[in-house]
Amino acid sequence: LLFQYEHYNTLYIHSWVPMHWMDQRLKWEPSKFSDQSFLHIDFDAIWIPDIMVYTASDMRESSPLSSSEMKCITYSDGTVTCVPSIAFSAKCVSDVRRWPYDVQNCSMRIGSQTYSGQDLDIHTINAN
Repeated sequence: LLFQYEHYNTLYIHSWVPMHWMDQRLKWEPSKFSDQSFLHIDFDAIWIPDIMVYTASDMRESSPLSSSEMKCITYSDGTVTCVPSIAFSAKCVSDVRRWPYDVQNCSMRIGSQTYSGQDLDIHTINAN
């Protein structure tokens, strides 16, 4: 979490976001490649889901996966893992009637710009 501007009703977040998916086109047999079971690959060399924040307060920040410096790990079974560092904003609903004990609700709606829910199934990972 970076900071919140209450008077703008905006929450700014900077975080690492681990993402995992299967890409059948990236499978290989490790025994045929000196038992190499994973590779580090630049994100722009493989397919990456076009995840965006629909509720971004600044639409220029709606696509957090635009860093060309991100590396991904591709495993021989086709699993891809990327952990980008992202920064984005979210609109908040503030109720300051009970200040300084007020509550802000900062919800984020995240999804794909081009893929439907049938093509791209997004889940959160429980940190516990």
